[in-house]
Amino acid sequence: RELVRLVTRNAVLIVTPTHRVMVQRRPCPQDVQASALTPNDEVLVGNFEVEKLQVVETFKAIVEVIDVTFDPDVPVEAIHPVAILSKGHRFPKTRRSKKRLSRDEVRSIPNTEDSFD
Repeated sequence: RELVRLVTRNAVLIVTPTHRVMVQRRPCPQDVQASALTPNDEVLVGNFEVEKLQVVETFKAIVEVIDVTFDPDVPVEAIHPVAILSKGHRFPKTRRSKKRLSRDEVRSIPNTEDSFD
């Protein structure tokens, strides 16, 4: 399996190429796939501090990978004395139907009893 090792002055994180890592981009932080990172990119570490990547190294290893999805989809610290902030596996995009509702369907919400009078 292909992996990416990310190293800053105080943190190390090994992830899959599609793992989302928090980077500082103007005007605000955003997540970027690990495979798109390069040395000198600014990543967020513990306490939302910013450090430059010193090493971005791709390598192969025999490992078991588990995709984790967080709800809400917020950055988390990996277990390490100082950690690079990352996000879990992305939620699958929900596909919504574009069917228009008829007047009867729109008005189908039943009235509820108001007990606060």
